[in-house]
Amino acid sequence: MQRVDVCLLVEGAYPYVTGGVSSWVHRLIQGLPEVRFGLLELLPDRAYAQQSRYDIPANVVLRQQIYLFETDARDGVFREPDSSFMAQLSRLHADDATLGCPFVKTIDRLAQTARLGAFQLETARATWQFLTNMYRQRGHDISFIDYVWNWRATHGPVLRLREVPLPAAGIYHAMSTGYAGFLAALARVRGGTRFILTEHGLYTRERDIEIVQADWIYDEWAGRSTRTDEPFFKRWWRRQYRFLGKMAYESADRIVALNGVNHGLQLAAGADPTRCAIIPNGVALARFRDLRGTRDWRDRPFRVGFIGRVVPIKDVKTFIRAVQLASVARPIAAFVIGPLNEDPGYAQECVTLSEMLNLSDILQFVGAADVRDWLSQLDLVVLTSVSEAQPLVLIEAMASGIPVIGTRVGGCPELIVGREGIDQSFGPSGIVTPVASPQATAAAICELANSPLRYQAMSQAAVRRVEHGYDEQQLFDRYRSMYRELGVSPRKPN
Repeated sequence: MQRVDVCLLVEGAYPYVTGGVSSWVHRLIQGLPEVRFGLLELLPDRAYAQQSRYDIPANVVLRQQIYLFETDARDGVFREPDSSFMAQLSRLHADDATLGCPFVKTIDRLAQTARLGAFQLETARATWQFLTNMYRQRGHDISFIDYVWNWRATHGPVLRLREVPLPAAGIYHAMSTGYAGFLAALARVRGGTRFILTEHGLYTRERDIEIVQADWIYDEWAGRSTRTDEPFFKRWWRRQYRFLGKMAYESADRIVALNGVNHGLQLAAGADPTRCAIIPNGVALARFRDLRGTRDWRDRPFRVGFIGRVVPIKDVKTFIRAVQLASVARPIAAFVIGPLNEDPGYAQECVTLSEMLNLSDILQFVGAADVRDWLSQLDLVVLTSVSEAQPLVLIEAMASGIPVIGTRVGGCPELIVGREGIDQSFGPSGIVTPVASPQATAAAICELANSPLRYQAMSQAAVRRVEHGYDEQQLFDRYRSMYRELGVSPRKPN
């Protein structure tokens, strides 16, 4: 494998999913043409959608797909891990493991000493004995079969990642903790490669939300009348992701958040403040300047758009209910703009909800579309997510002179109300609403639709805010500087 300047690690996103992290990665690569990038694409398995949604820039000189949940059992030679490894594994799972067990070094030592594949480690007699002992200590009345399969599901990807041949790179730059962060930390331990972690949404918190809602994790409480604690296996999965997050924070040379809220949460989770930085998102402002101008809805419905993936974490159902409530008070036209194929079941539930609320003449599901085309038509952009980092779609709307409504999560309040200092002096560029509140969202829609003067003030504040602090060139310059500080001296662009 050829050496690259920066190796980007992306889990389940670029270049197969549009928007969010994928858009950010694509623009970073384009904005630093002098950097030779490699791309490690962490995917569930080979069945995952493999159609690229982006034209890969020429300065991506290496791509490698990594499948987290595929087992390679081709090596039929049976060997056992040595007692030293089993002792390390036991220490890793001790109750005080998070207080100092060198997790990455322990996993890497498997590759250097045991020389066993993930499948062999999962099925070895010594591992089986270890699992039975662990089950006797912690299993209580939990099914042993479920215990074994959850162990394999949580540990298998980590064991498989240690077998991945890592390309030579000056810097490993992970877009999240989790498995991407683990692999970057593994490269840091093995070869001294520098490691940058940029967290968009906080991976651990987003997995917490998914785990709470998950119906694929066995709930041993089924049929019981009382619940005194979190379900055993859901707690297990939550601890797995928190452990991976802590490991990434301990290994990274730089830990970047997009906003002050997430920066504070990183510090609370154990990130070293001397290695932390805040680098806000940015957009190409020139692309949106011609969309600014006076919007007049006196002779037509007020046009409201949700722009984003139609998935549970975006809580599109709250947007739909808010549209129904707002439409009772005044004429509106509403649009859901974003891909419907990422969670088809949830998307169908949203369509069904719209039909049940008799919104067919008011609400349109557009599907994937060019955001700029729609920003030229909308009066208001609404985001009802239960978790966000610093959504690009709100910045793009504000750059177009459109006020926004966003939930009180992640960096949304900073975008709407402003950060401390001069940013707040611009005034609000929209309205912040509680999570999962159709009533508050509907009231905010009506307030802006019924108050042209307030709307215009927020439009002006939006433009001033993005011009002041959300130009993507500032983001490119910060990362270019960070790469150089960590030893990358890229070639000059052609």
